[in-house]
Amino acid sequence: SLEEDWVDLGDSAEATAVGAQADKASGSRGAKGVAAARSLRSLLQERLREALPAGVNLHVFMDANPWAGSSGDSVRVDFAGPLEPEVWDAATRTVLACEALGVYLSRHCGAVFWCPEEAAERQLLEQQVSSALSHWKGEPTQIGSGIGLDGMGFGGFEDFAANISAVLRGTTPPGWHRLEWTPHGVDAVPHMTY
Repeated sequence: SLEEDWVDLGDSAEATAVGAQADKASGSRGAKGVAAARSLRSLLQERLREALPAGVNLHVFMDANPWAGSSGDSVRVDFAGPLEPEVWDAATRTVLACEALGVYLSRHCGAVFWCPEEAAERQLLEQQVSSALSHWKGEPTQIGSGIGLDGMGFGGFEDFAANISAVLRGTTPPGWHRLEWTPHGVDAVPHMTY
Protein backbone atom coordinates (compact mmCIF):
# COMPACT_ATOMS: atom_id res chain seq x y z
CA SER A 1 0.00 0.00 0.00
CA LEU A 2 1.07 3.62 -0.44
CA GLU A 3 1.25 4.17 3.31
CA GLU A 4 4.05 1.61 3.60
CA ASP A 5 5.95 2.05 0.34
CA TRP A 6 8.67 4.47 -0.72
CA VAL A 7 7.15 7.41 -2.58
CA ASP A 8 9.27 9.12 -5.22
CA LEU A 9 7.37 12.11 -6.54
CA GLY A 10 9.92 12.30 -9.36
CA ASP A 11 9.80 14.54 -12.38
CA SER A 12 6.40 16.00 -13.27
CA ALA A 13 6.70 15.08 -16.97
CA GLU A 14 7.59 11.52 -16.02
CA ALA A 15 4.66 11.30 -13.57
CA THR A 16 2.27 12.65 -16.21
CA ALA A 17 3.50 10.10 -18.77
CA VAL A 18 3.18 7.24 -16.27
CA GLY A 19 -0.31 8.41 -15.28
CA ALA A 20 -1.36 8.66 -18.93
CA GLN A 21 -0.04 5.14 -19.63
CA ALA A 22 -1.89 3.77 -16.60
CA ASP A 23 -5.10 5.52 -17.64
CA LYS A 24 -4.77 4.24 -21.20
CA ALA A 25 -4.14 0.69 -19.99
CA SER A 26 -7.16 0.77 -17.67
CA GLY A 27 -9.47 2.43 -20.19
CA SER A 28 -9.98 5.37 -17.81
CA ARG A 29 -9.92 8.97 -18.99
CA GLY A 30 -7.84 10.37 -16.15
CA ALA A 31 -9.92 9.78 -13.02
CA LYS A 32 -7.48 7.24 -11.61
CA GLY A 33 -4.51 9.51 -12.38
CA VAL A 34 -6.16 12.41 -10.56
CA ALA A 35 -7.07 10.18 -7.60
CA ALA A 36 -3.49 8.86 -7.44
CA ALA A 37 -2.09 12.41 -7.48
CA ARG A 38 -4.47 13.40 -4.69
CA SER A 39 -3.52 10.37 -2.61
CA LEU A 40 0.19 11.13 -3.10
CA ARG A 41 -0.40 14.70 -1.94
CA SER A 42 -2.38 13.48 1.06
CA LEU A 43 0.32 10.97 1.94
CA LEU A 44 3.01 13.64 1.61
CA GLN A 45 1.05 16.04 3.83
CA GLU A 46 0.55 13.34 6.45
CA ARG A 47 4.24 12.40 6.51
CA LEU A 48 5.33 16.05 6.60
CA ARG A 49 3.12 16.54 9.68
CA GLU A 50 4.85 13.52 11.28
CA ALA A 51 8.29 14.94 10.51
CA LEU A 52 7.68 18.55 11.58
CA PRO A 53 9.01 19.39 15.04
CA ALA A 54 6.61 21.00 17.49
CA GLY A 55 7.21 24.47 18.86
CA VAL A 56 9.49 25.76 16.08
CA ASN A 57 8.62 28.82 14.00
CA LEU A 58 8.73 26.81 10.78
CA HIS A 59 6.05 26.95 8.09
CA VAL A 60 5.43 24.52 5.25
CA PHE A 61 4.02 25.56 1.89
CA MET A 62 2.89 22.85 -0.46
CA ASP A 63 2.18 24.11 -3.99
CA ALA A 64 1.25 27.48 -2.50
CA ASN A 65 4.48 29.34 -1.77
CA PRO A 66 4.15 32.94 -2.98
CA TRP A 67 7.96 33.33 -2.99
CA ALA A 68 8.73 30.21 -5.03
CA GLY A 69 11.55 30.83 -7.48
CA SER A 70 10.35 28.25 -9.98
CA SER A 71 7.04 26.96 -11.12
CA GLY A 72 5.70 23.81 -12.64
CA ASP A 73 3.03 21.21 -12.19
CA SER A 74 4.96 18.88 -9.88
CA VAL A 75 4.29 18.87 -6.15
CA ARG A 76 6.46 21.53 -4.56
CA VAL A 77 7.25 21.68 -0.85
CA ASP A 78 8.87 24.76 0.69
CA PHE A 79 9.87 25.48 4.27
CA ALA A 80 9.96 29.07 5.53
CA GLY A 81 10.95 30.62 8.82
CA PRO A 82 13.18 33.22 10.47
CA LEU A 83 16.90 33.07 9.63
CA GLU A 84 17.86 31.50 12.96
CA PRO A 85 19.98 28.41 13.61
CA GLU A 86 17.23 26.53 15.47
CA VAL A 87 14.72 27.08 12.65
CA TRP A 88 17.23 26.16 9.92
CA ASP A 89 18.20 23.00 11.82
CA ALA A 90 14.53 22.06 12.28
CA ALA A 91 13.89 22.50 8.56
CA THR A 92 16.90 20.37 7.58
CA ARG A 93 15.98 17.65 10.11
CA THR A 94 12.45 17.63 8.67
CA VAL A 95 13.74 17.20 5.12
CA LEU A 96 16.01 14.34 6.19
CA ALA A 97 13.23 12.77 8.28
CA CYS A 98 10.98 12.67 5.22
CA GLU A 99 13.37 10.25 3.58
CA ALA A 100 13.36 8.09 6.72
CA LEU A 101 9.54 8.13 6.61
CA GLY A 102 9.57 6.86 3.02
CA VAL A 103 9.08 10.12 1.15
CA TYR A 104 11.90 11.18 -1.14
CA LEU A 105 11.15 14.84 -1.76
CA SER A 106 13.38 15.57 -4.74
CA ARG A 107 16.67 14.90 -6.44
CA HIS A 108 17.31 18.64 -6.33
CA CYS A 109 16.81 21.31 -3.73
CA GLY A 110 17.27 25.00 -3.21
CA ALA A 111 17.39 27.65 -0.52
CA VAL A 112 16.85 31.39 -0.38
CA PHE A 113 18.05 33.57 2.49
CA TRP A 114 16.70 37.02 3.24
CA CYS A 115 19.43 38.80 5.16
CA PRO A 116 20.18 42.54 5.33
CA GLU A 117 23.02 43.67 3.04
CA GLU A 118 24.99 45.01 6.01
CA ALA A 119 24.63 41.88 8.17
CA ALA A 120 27.87 40.00 8.85
CA GLU A 121 26.19 36.71 7.90
CA ARG A 122 25.28 37.94 4.41
CA GLN A 123 28.79 37.57 2.98
CA LEU A 124 29.24 34.18 4.67
CA LEU A 125 25.90 32.97 3.30
CA GLU A 126 26.90 34.18 -0.18
CA GLN A 127 30.15 32.21 0.14
CA GLN A 128 28.27 29.04 1.12
CA VAL A 129 25.82 29.47 -1.76
CA SER A 130 28.72 29.95 -4.18
CA SER A 131 30.52 26.91 -2.78
CA ALA A 132 27.38 24.77 -3.02
CA LEU A 133 26.91 25.82 -6.64
CA SER A 134 30.48 24.84 -7.50
CA HIS A 135 30.22 21.45 -5.74
CA TRP A 136 26.63 20.43 -6.47
CA LYS A 137 25.66 22.55 -9.48
CA GLY A 138 22.28 24.28 -9.66
CA GLU A 139 21.55 27.90 -10.48
CA PRO A 140 21.99 31.03 -8.41
CA THR A 141 18.66 32.62 -7.55
CA GLN A 142 17.64 35.96 -6.18
CA ILE A 143 14.14 36.77 -5.00
CA GLY A 144 13.88 40.40 -3.93
CA SER A 145 16.80 40.95 -1.59
CA GLY A 146 17.06 37.22 -0.93
CA ILE A 147 20.07 35.27 -2.16
CA GLY A 148 20.25 31.57 -2.78
CA LEU A 149 20.35 28.68 -5.18
CA ASP A 150 17.89 26.40 -6.92
CA GLY A 151 18.35 22.98 -8.48
CA MET A 152 21.32 21.93 -6.35
CA GLY A 153 21.90 18.17 -6.34
CA PHE A 154 20.34 16.68 -3.20
CA GLY A 155 23.50 14.69 -2.52
CA GLY A 156 25.08 17.87 -1.15
CA PHE A 157 22.16 18.80 1.09
CA GLU A 158 23.61 17.53 4.38
CA ASP A 159 26.94 19.33 3.88
CA PHE A 160 25.16 22.49 2.76
CA ALA A 161 22.83 22.30 5.78
CA ALA A 162 25.74 21.84 8.21
CA ASN A 163 27.68 24.75 6.67
CA ILE A 164 24.68 27.12 6.80
CA SER A 165 23.94 26.06 10.39
CA ALA A 166 27.52 26.89 11.38
CA VAL A 167 27.32 30.31 9.69
CA LEU A 168 24.08 31.09 11.54
CA ARG A 169 25.65 30.00 14.85
CA GLY A 170 28.74 32.12 14.24
CA THR A 171 31.10 29.13 14.08
CA THR A 172 33.42 27.86 11.36
CA PRO A 173 31.61 25.84 8.68
CA PRO A 174 32.79 22.21 8.55
CA GLY A 175 33.24 22.30 4.77
CA TRP A 176 32.37 19.73 2.16
CA HIS A 177 33.05 16.01 2.42
CA ARG A 178 36.06 14.93 0.46
CA LEU A 179 35.67 11.92 -1.78
CA GLU A 180 38.49 9.77 -3.12
CA TRP A 181 38.09 7.92 -6.36
CA THR A 182 40.53 5.83 -8.34
CA PRO A 183 40.11 5.38 -12.09
CA HIS A 184 40.70 1.90 -13.50
CA GLY A 185 43.51 0.94 -15.80
CA VAL A 186 47.28 0.98 -16.06
CA ASP A 187 48.98 3.83 -14.23
CA ALA A 188 45.68 4.90 -12.60
CA VAL A 189 46.20 7.70 -10.12
CA PRO A 190 43.78 8.33 -7.22
CA HIS A 191 42.06 11.72 -7.35
CA MET A 192 40.72 13.78 -4.49
CA THR A 193 37.57 15.74 -5.11
CA TYR A 194 35.04 17.63 -3.06
